[in-house]
Amino acid sequence: MIKKVFNEPNGDTSIFVYIPNFLDKKKSSDIHDWLNKKTYRQALTHWNNSSIREQLWFQEDNKYFCEKWNKRFERWESNKYDRKLKELQNNIQCALRKINLNSDSIQKPIINSVLINKYRDQNDNIKAHRDTELTFGKNPTIIGLSIGETRKLKVKRLIYDENNPHLFIYDDTNIDKNFDIGLENGSLFIMAGSSQKYFSHEIPKENFPCKERYSLTFREVI
Repeated sequence: MIKKVFNEPNGDTSIFVYIPNFLDKKKSSDIHDWLNKKTYRQALTHWNNSSIREQLWFQEDNKYFCEKWNKRFERWESNKYDRKLKELQNNIQCALRKINLNSDSIQKPIINSVLINKYRDQNDNIKAHRDTELTFGKNPTIIGLSIGETRKLKVKRLIYDENNPHLFIYDDTNIDKNFDIGLENGSLFIMAGSSQKYFSHEIPKENFPCKERYSLTFREVI
């Protein structure tokens, strides 16, 4: 396990936890096969194709990804859970209770959503961003399960301004807090506390061939 804890202004805490081999190879392979099954994919609305990745959004109450957005896009409409996905979500919820995040102030989420991203090759990516507080709150706990090819996650320090919380400027005075981590098959990566205030995260393109990778991101929609 790798854990990074940053004490922030106003008593905030940013926490990152990486757990390799959260799932053994057999369980990871079973989930990979399930995600790839044609019957599973046909049972859903469809994968939402884009130039950067494919995605499916699930929310237990069939909520749109962000009800406060002015525009609606088909890719953010909720798909219906199947038995396998609900079972996996319950297992992640149970596992989260046993993980010590070292802070009583960390949100203990009641998971009710899953975003599945499919990175088809080295060109698929997701740009630097924070998870939206409009959907997940100001201090969400985010749990990401990786299945398939190892891909690099880049985490970078941002300047946080309470008066302008959507400011997106890198903090060049704290570059020592930036870090990269390879998200391996079957691993779990957790971001908690004020991590979405003070840091961005991204999966960049790679300059070498990559096989497909799935990420399953579990969160509580507030």
